[in-house]
Amino acid sequence: MHREISQHSVTRCEQWETQPEGHATSSRLDKKKREMIERLSKSMRPKQCLHSFPQVLIIYSTYNTNRYKQPLLEIVGFTSTWKTFIVAYDFLSSENKETYVWALECLKNVMKCMPNVIVTDRDLALVLDVENVFSTSAHLLCRRHIDMDIESYVTKMMKNNVMGKSVAKNWKILIKGHSRRIFT
Repeated sequence: MHREISQHSVTRCEQWETQPEGHATSSRLDKKKREMIERLSKSMRPKQCLHSFPQVLIIYSTYNTNRYKQPLLEIVGFTSTWKTFIVAYDFLSSENKETYVWALECLKNVMKCMPNVIVTDRDLALVLDVENVFSTSAHLLCRRHIDMDIESYVTKMMKNNVMGKSVAKNWKILIKGHSRRIFT
């Protein structure tokens, strides 16, 4: 789902081309960029994995973590043995409704069936667009991000880093509890 960064409005997904290795690339990529992506991921079969294991997808956007200073949208799936595979990635021109909808619609167009669950962080634009584009899929928030938010909130509220870490540690024990005894 890699595409060229553009400033103009994208109202529909471009035609996707399936490469011999099973990769789907946007036709908006020039030949050189398509070949680069194919070389980087030659051993992977993301489309095949996606069609075999569409049940759970994690969609995550990071920003200011790459040299291009652009948000990177990553979509990852899981096999039945809990191995992760990259479904798609996209350097976004911005984190807004237009770019998220474009990326999500492209993902939807290459899927044979909709995922049962989509996990995201609390990026509100992404959350709303996931719920609109994949309306039949359950949406969950990433537990790791919830854990970090709890620690940050308690640290800020108590003005005490040690207290924040302590509450976060006990929260994780509670969440991972396998018996009623943990909750008492």
